[in-house]
Amino acid sequence: DRVRQFQSFWGASRALFAILMGWEPQNQYLAMSKATSQTNLSITWAVFQFFFWSWVVIATFLMLNIVMAIIVDAFANVKRSLRDAPTIKTELTSLTRQAVSI
Repeated sequence: DRVRQFQSFWGASRALFAILMGWEPQNQYLAMSKATSQTNLSITWAVFQFFFWSWVVIATFLMLNIVMAIIVDAFANVKRSLRDAPTIKTELTSLTRQAVSI
């Protein structure tokens, strides 16, 4: 049974990483949901729902934040390297002067 993965810390870590990476999250969700619905406690199902969806949302925002940090850092590096580059206005002025002098 796939829920056995969550009986140890390392198994749960691997399963959560698989969910984060998008490796069969639907199968994980269905197996865990089925296992929690078989218990006599309805709170187990509610805790599972809260845990699963908070994990997915937090992990997704964390990954988006990392991607945004990489993009912003690359933009800052390019902007820093082009600090002394001519602006569009000076480029257009130069092109216009060259065109008039021809």
